[in-house]
Amino acid sequence: MFEGISAQDPGACGTPDAMALLAPGRDAISHRELRSRVQALRDAFAEHDVRPSQVTALVSAAGYEFIPAFFAASGIGACAPLDPTLTETEYHCQLGRLGARTLIVSATGETPAVRAAVSLGIRILTIHPDQTVSLLNPGNGALIGRTTDAALLLFTSATTDSPKLVPLTWRNLEAMARHDLRALELTSADRLLCLMPLFHLHGLAAVLTQLSCGGSVVCTNGFDAVTFANLLAEFRPTWFSASPPVGRAVLSLARQNPEIVRGSSLRFIRCGTAALDPQLLLDLEESTGVPVLNGYGSTETGGMARNRIGCRKSGSVGRSSGLDLAITDPAGNFLGAGCEGEVVVRGPSVTSGYLDNPEANQSAFREGWFRTGDLGRLDQDGFLFLTGRLKEQINRGGDKISPQDVEAVLLEHPAVADAPVCAVPHATLGEDVAAAIVLREGASASEQELRHFTATRLAPFKVPRRIVLIDSIPRTANGKARRGILSEQLRGRGSAFHLQTTTPAERDLIELWRRLLGVEQIGVRDDFFALGGDSLTIAAMLAECERRFETGGTLPARVDFFGHPTIEKLAQIIVECEPAAQAGANRILPLRPTGSRLPFFCFPASAQDPYYLRHLSKSLDDDQPFFVVCHSDPLRDKRIVPVADLARSSVDAIRRQCPEGPYILGGHCYGGVVAYEAALQLMAQGQQVECVVLFDAATPGYPKVHKQWRRYVRKACEMALALRPGKIAETAGALRLHLYALGRIFARRRKAGASRVLTAIGSDVLVAGHEEKTLNGMAMWEYSPPEFPAPIVHFIAADQPVSTEVLSDPRLGWNDLARAGVAVRRVKGDHNTILAAENAAELAEVLSALLPKRELAHAGAG
Repeated sequence: MFEGISAQDPGACGTPDAMALLAPGRDAISHRELRSRVQALRDAFAEHDVRPSQVTALVSAAGYEFIPAFFAASGIGACAPLDPTLTETEYHCQLGRLGARTLIVSATGETPAVRAAVSLGIRILTIHPDQTVSLLNPGNGALIGRTTDAALLLFTSATTDSPKLVPLTWRNLEAMARHDLRALELTSADRLLCLMPLFHLHGLAAVLTQLSCGGSVVCTNGFDAVTFANLLAEFRPTWFSASPPVGRAVLSLARQNPEIVRGSSLRFIRCGTAALDPQLLLDLEESTGVPVLNGYGSTETGGMARNRIGCRKSGSVGRSSGLDLAITDPAGNFLGAGCEGEVVVRGPSVTSGYLDNPEANQSAFREGWFRTGDLGRLDQDGFLFLTGRLKEQINRGGDKISPQDVEAVLLEHPAVADAPVCAVPHATLGEDVAAAIVLREGASASEQELRHFTATRLAPFKVPRRIVLIDSIPRTANGKARRGILSEQLRGRGSAFHLQTTTPAERDLIELWRRLLGVEQIGVRDDFFALGGDSLTIAAMLAECERRFETGGTLPARVDFFGHPTIEKLAQIIVECEPAAQAGANRILPLRPTGSRLPFFCFPASAQDPYYLRHLSKSLDDDQPFFVVCHSDPLRDKRIVPVADLARSSVDAIRRQCPEGPYILGGHCYGGVVAYEAALQLMAQGQQVECVVLFDAATPGYPKVHKQWRRYVRKACEMALALRPGKIAETAGALRLHLYALGRIFARRRKAGASRVLTAIGSDVLVAGHEEKTLNGMAMWEYSPPEFPAPIVHFIAADQPVSTEVLSDPRLGWNDLARAGVAVRRVKGDHNTILAAENAAELAEVLSALLPKRELAHAGAG
């Protein structure tokens, strides 16, 4: 039978002479003595006109004094514990919202809490070390204050919005204690080392639970690495409860001094307040040698789910600790096992509703169920897995991002100690992803390194566009990151940079970015992509920078702009660049410059937009070096540059980057043709090319009409015979399309022949009215590819229609040229989207299985 604490008899347990409260340098208090102290304080409060059902605020830094005072005040009316570290303004606000008639303090002197209470006309009582009570300030005798049947009033932690006021009755508190007793299997032999603040439910509920079964509590002033070992040795606690920051601090201490925790009296560690990183949980268990039991709860409900010793699942916060748990969709319909939705709960520990907030109550309660605002799923065994929080989700242009997903990846980086993620405003997307990073002591990592780290592990839209290295994270007293405050801080950092435009290059770049992006307020450290930039606009921006600053095409080779997307860094690189690099020189863009695998040099379809290949680079293995070969324009001095000449300058650029093979070459569309010729030239120089990878590349000169004339005539006859009533229009239309395709093929032949003549004379006809893709086509159609000795891998866009069904697909002509064979794979997308972000991951998975598994025997690739 539950013998729990009650307002009338907090010391009523089966072991009245057992120790209840202990503290360093203080006399131990038994359960019987605790009961006596509570009754004496209750009588003293009543003598000083603390009235039933009215609200009494309590400010006490030490748990040793706090616990008896809380039981005494909550036995008369409603007790509202407040954070001892608040400012006078914060106390003024919270005391006013509480409607408190009395403030009880344990410290003497004019504190911020006392000054705020005086200004509000609130009565002030002081508890002295000898447990006597005196009236510090009579207050306004006419002040009545709020009346309520609650025993405890708490403010929610409010990490993203304003705090709400939660009333909890003794019925709620006793239900919480029952649930935790059962989940944690506590007995009178257990002893809690109290490290969490008692003005939040996490710490206070743990104390109530332990005292309710006759066990003892070691009162501290919070976690202190210096005294933690002494507390374990002197008081021999069997458990403690921790937030993630405390868990990380204990882990660091246990790693530095393993003997502190191993061999101690601890039998488990409980974690709560915020989601615990799974890796932190595993590391903490390994270092301490005791189970770490994570769980899930809130101020409104107490503990909802808890993992238990011998009954837990990795990644789960456990099964219900006594409440009804369910998952619902946005309409409130209940979902089955494995379905993700909002976590809802009901039961005796759940609050009846927020005070003075009917809008919040209407939103939070639905047909007796409390809507937690958390996203999760229940498995077949009833284990709860949390996946995010509705209000913390970041809406980036319609893409919903859970901060926890991004945080989990950032915390995998060995240099990162803490990494809360939040939303920041975006001019065009509405919101974007930002991360505040605290590095481990002695570790180092740059913003671009962390961005690249996440880019290889997350979908592109989840990668933080703003990463800020800071010394500490703003948190609530129980350890939750204050995402609302953090978002304001990160947004403020961005706007402060507008004052730092000091150099001419930075001023020119700001004007250029304003024109390209349509954004007026731009600072030297603002992120190009966070301002709305994309691969096309960054290509245009770089081209304009090369023209204006005369970098001679060397700018993209000096920097990966996805790692350095700021004006400050770009201006620095422009100043460092040697002007006027040799005309027509090809350049290498290192999307992933290091790795032990064979380097992959990939040619884009257009020299003007090489950055779309980044999606493929990010999706490949971390150990796969990936370089983009930005081949020069097909027109030089009014002449079309032959494919062989373009490939020759590309080969020079490749060997400057990586002097010796073996290599892997590849290319998209026209870039595939240049890559094919470059591979042949590398082989002619005695270098080894393992394979060529083509992405939806047509074979120059194909289809070969003269080779397939029999097939064409046969198909044409079949279509002619198909002309019959009811089918004439359909068949004639198909025949017309085939004839049109044939006409285009012969036109290409004539255009290729004409280009040779125009190339020889340098005619202006080539320049007038022709786009780059047209000039690329001329160069490709006059190229006659020789046979190729190495394997070819060809990815064909499955959604790209073939120009004619009568003749062969021109993308299949490589079969006639590859002596070592062609591996053809059809993948999602059309010609333009085969390498887009939504298709890159699947393509990269297939490509990785086909690429040679050899590794470099030298460091030439980076």
